[in-house]
Amino acid sequence: MYVGGAVELYHNDIKAFETQSGGVNIYDSAATGILALSHSGADGQILNSVDEGHLLLKGTNDVSSVVSLAEMDPDKGVTLYWQGSKAFATVGAGVTIQDPNGDSPFLYLTDDIGDTRAMIYVSADKFYVRSVVDGGELHIQAPDTGGSNKDLIVGNADNSVDLYYAGVKKFETSEDGILLENGVAVTVNDISNDATAYLDTQLMTAEAIQDAILTSAGAYIHTQAVDSSSWIVNHNLGQQYVNIEVSDENDLAIIPDEIEFNNTNQLTITFLQDETGHAAVTNGGSGSGGGASIPDGTNNAVVRYDGTSEVQDSGVSIDDSDNVSGINDLAVDGDITVADKVEIVYNSTTESLDFNFVG
Repeated sequence: MYVGGAVELYHNDIKAFETQSGGVNIYDSAATGILALSHSGADGQILNSVDEGHLLLKGTNDVSSVVSLAEMDPDKGVTLYWQGSKAFATVGAGVTIQDPNGDSPFLYLTDDIGDTRAMIYVSADKFYVRSVVDGGELHIQAPDTGGSNKDLIVGNADNSVDLYYAGVKKFETSEDGILLENGVAVTVNDISNDATAYLDTQLMTAEAIQDAILTSAGAYIHTQAVDSSSWIVNHNLGQQYVNIEVSDENDLAIIPDEIEFNNTNQLTITFLQDETGHAAVTNGGSGSGGGASIPDGTNNAVVRYDGTSEVQDSGVSIDDSDNVSGINDLAVDGDITVADKVEIVYNSTTESLDFNFVG
């Protein structure tokens, strides 16, 4: 039927088809829904004019089943199918790709004749990029500032993994270790030995760290682990006359027989017998004689040496006015002058004491 320049076709007295300027309209059985096919001279258009309507492309497979090929939803995007199963869909953040035979996202990459060469997929919590050509290489590239594609990483399952810089190979894995750009081979044993040597030369032991901290604070602790009557102490404090506290292996104070200040960084401690223990050295000493500081004891007590290199308090004390107390038996081999008034002299002839007044 010709109506106002258009041709209309009907089915059961209901319009089903209509020509229009630039295309045709196709109606549903109620003559309400319209699928418009048109061409503007530059662009072709297929339009479903029903609100929230979809566009579906379907086909019949080799077993006479109608399967979906594509579905277009104006609110949800485009979905493409493979053998009736969803394989590709546009989403708000990009696209989703999945294996039509499973649930994992899957992307096949083919060559110009349609053969699959690589795939990208996710399995469980792992992401894979895989070459499916036997013996094929996997290249990761990026263009340089001149627009030339340069290798970044090249991998071959039967050979090596290579790392590149500016398109030049710098690093290659090998059966025994790695190969560097200059052809130098580094084996696993080399790496282990070199790493051990590096740690030995670069890392400090706990004792070395302690020594460094103490030295920076003007202090040093010497540990004498081997019995010796002569301890050489390299304190490196940069001062010749320093304060010294010496203790044995039980941390009991001992007095050395002699201390020689060799130079600003070294001294020698000498004992009457072999000793082990520690020597604490601090800056602030003065003078040129030997000696050692002793730990705190009883106020005013006279210290004594007990024959085992240990210092102990005695019962004798001297107060700040030089008064002596606490003496029990007193053995005298010479003369005693008391307060510059009385002189007590031992008379060997009579084997008695003579008291003479002086002054």
